[in-house]
Amino acid sequence: MKNVAIVEDENAAAERLTAYIQRYAAEFGQQFNITRFYDGEEFLQNYKSVYAVAFLDIQMPRKNGMDTAVELRRYDKNVSIIFITNLVQYALRGYEVDAVSFLLKPVSY
Repeated sequence: MKNVAIVEDENAAAERLTAYIQRYAAEFGQQFNITRFYDGEEFLQNYKSVYAVAFLDIQMPRKNGMDTAVELRRYDKNVSIIFITNLVQYALRGYEVDAVSFLLKPVSY
């Protein structure tokens, strides 16, 4: 079982992404333990390197996704980071933290 973090302040976006991950798991016989966080501060508080993938929204209160990714890389070089946002202008900065992908909202399956 792989651990997945969804760091997203919008309930509808987080629920949609969770449903897509669950759909993928069912279709491909995978198992994921999905944990939702409402912002980067909450995610990084007491962080443990247990996540295979972290889906990070860019625009969030307190600590945005880009700042969260920069700090996350200090603790965990192995987690795959996937940004989810409607702000295309941040795509290039995603490479600075070795993001594996950049998904535009609304995310589709």
